[in-house]
This record gives sequence, C-alpha cells and structure tokens, in this order.
Amino acid sequence: MRIIINTNIFTTEEYSKLTKEDFTKICNIVAVFAKEDTDKVPLFKITGAFDITEDFINKSSFCLDYFDDHIEIKNYFTWLKGNKSAVAKHRMLKKSNSKVQSISRKAKEPVVTAIVEEVKQEDDKSRIEYNKVREIFNECFRGTKVPLVKLLTDARRKKIKTFYDKFRKELVEDTDIYEFYELYFDLIKDVGDTQFNLVKGWNNNRSDSWFQPDFDYFLKDKVFVQLREKVKWKYF
Repeated sequence: MRIIINTNIFTTEEYSKLTKEDFTKICNIVAVFAKEDTDKVPLFKITGAFDITEDFINKSSFCLDYFDDHIEIKNYFTWLKGNKSAVAKHRMLKKSNSKVQSISRKAKEPVVTAIVEEVKQEDDKSRIEYNKVREIFNECFRGTKVPLVKLLTDARRKKIKTFYDKFRKELVEDTDIYEFYELYFDLIKDVGDTQFNLVKGWNNNRSDSWFQPDFDYFLKDKVFVQLREKVKWKYF
C-alpha cells in the first residue's frame, strides 16, 4: 500500500513545526485510512494505536480533522491500492452475470507533484484480523455441509498466515489476506465442489467412512495445488 503525498505540504508553515516523529505518525495514521479505504476512521481506533496528545492534535490539525468520534483527512494525502480490481470484479460477478465494468478510484484532490512513500506496517502477525478470516469462511460456507469455524487456535492462526504467504502470488493480481481468502473460499465452494466434491465430501474407501472437508483441510497445500493445476480460473 502506498501513501501519496502532495508535495505542497512541505512548503507549509505547519509542516516546518513538525518533528520527524510527528510526520511519521501522521503517515501511519493515514495508512489506517488507506488500509480500510475509507474517508473516516473512528477516533478510538487511532487513539488505541497511537499516542495522541493535545500537542500532536494541534500540530497535525492542518491535515487531519479531529471530531468527537472520528478523524478525517483534510488534504495533502491520498493512497493507491493496486489490489482492488480483481476482488471488486469478483464481487460484482457473484451478484450478477452482467458485464463487469472497470473500476477506478479518483484521488481526493489533484496532486500536482506527488511523492510515494512506503509506510512501514506493523508486524503481519499482530495486525492480521484472524477473526475476520474466520467470518469470511463462515459466511461462505454457511448452509452447506462444511463445519463452521468456532475457535481459532494458535496453529490455525499460523496456518492462515503461512498459507497466504505461500500462495498469494499465484493469483493474477496481488490481494490482501482477506481478499485472498474471499476468492479462495469462493473458488472451493464453486468449482472446487463441482469438480472435486470439496464441499459435499466423499466416501473414504480405505476406512469405509464419509470424509467431510473442513477449514483445516482447505488450508492444506495439496488442496491449493490441486486447484491451481487442474482448474481453469480467471484469477490464476
């Protein structure tokens, strides 16, 4: 994710009063907006993640708008996230079979000259919302024979991350972890079940018992490899 900064900010009197730490904090706050792709962020989310003092509010108020319950960006900042198109198209296709229209994002304001700064993120493990992945899974398979996930153990959390890290580059467009699993679980539910009974399950001839694939089975490397090698899918 990239933060685009209007270079006019560097000529302002307000910027000259910022310390390096102040400006880094502002960029990291903007990164929260960019990550959620939103114009407003609840105040508690910012104050819970950053040390927001009255002095910092006064110094940053030229580019950030502080309200009683949320924060907005005034100017100088926007962002690019190049991973939205595939998922946006996928969601539209799920709702309708009509032709997918190209999706573009308009910047909040014209950027005459911009510099792009990579904003250092927190450690992946600490910032991944594992429960969100669980909710994506449960929403996808609710009403099917696939058991819903109730508990995320440490082993499951670790597998969620390592599985994503290993296979994310197999998709034609880069996705964040939530978009990756949304696409992957939908693939299993659709083509995966049609061709390999990944949702309905199958009879295990060796033990003469019914095998029902579940969350842990779907996160086995062999399942992704099987789909990658044998399934024609527009996102591979």
